[in-house]
Amino acid sequence: MKAAEVQTITGDSPVHLPAPTRSPSTPLTALQARFVEHYLRYRNPTQAYKYASPKGETMAYNTARTEGQTLLRDERVQAAIKAGAKTAFADTAASVGWLLQRFLDVATADPRELIGLKVGCCRYCYGEGHEYQWREGEYAAALRDVEYELSLISNPAKRAAVRLPDIGGGFGYNATLPPLDECPRCHGEGVERFVPRDTDRLSDQALLLFGGVKVKQGGGYEIIIADRQKALENAGRILGAFTDKVQHSGAVAALVAVDDLRKADPKTAARMYREMIAGQLAAG
Repeated sequence: MKAAEVQTITGDSPVHLPAPTRSPSTPLTALQARFVEHYLRYRNPTQAYKYASPKGETMAYNTARTEGQTLLRDERVQAAIKAGAKTAFADTAASVGWLLQRFLDVATADPRELIGLKVGCCRYCYGEGHEYQWREGEYAAALRDVEYELSLISNPAKRAAVRLPDIGGGFGYNATLPPLDECPRCHGEGVERFVPRDTDRLSDQALLLFGGVKVKQGGGYEIIIADRQKALENAGRILGAFTDKVQHSGAVAALVAVDDLRKADPKTAARMYREMIAGQLAAG
């Protein structure tokens, strides 16, 4: 074996690297190629060396750490890392950019697309003489209830005491009409009501907020909505707005130009972040 060649390792044996003057264009050994493949994705020379070594699973940590750092300084390995940065970026940085956009979409989605708080007139706003105003179906149901109650009473005096629904306010109640300031009951404040939206008509952002419907015991339901504040915090961490250390999928850790990203729109910020990641991979 010539002195300039790389010796294949066995166990924890060290790698004999070529002389520094060896051309970086010389093809990598199988071990070096595996090292570069792993390092481009996870940016950890110790783990990359354990992955590349035939005995990596049983290799001592200190041995892998030392040999990994040594291999990382090899000119051919450095050249391969720089050449493979664009390919690694497609898998790593693009996924981070997608995740950033996902969090931004949730954080900026309008929850009013899922359920709206409406304020309409009360029952007395438009009733005749500001008396209780009915819907026709409601009044018919109220009459049936009274008739059923009367059918259970045989005493004439008690039957006479049963009151029929008061029709004085008339019919035609419409909860979507605005409240009237002159109403003696609500004084223009009206009645609040929650109006769920048709999920088939939601925007893409609103669909990210919608987590389903939970049926409550005793009737009613609850619309499950994604945590917009948490999504905003996660987006802020990706953009570097917080000082706590966060490792993303693919072990991409980066310092970003926070001020520039904050001033940019979401798509521009995602593009700037991806370009920054690509530059760091190429410089690594």
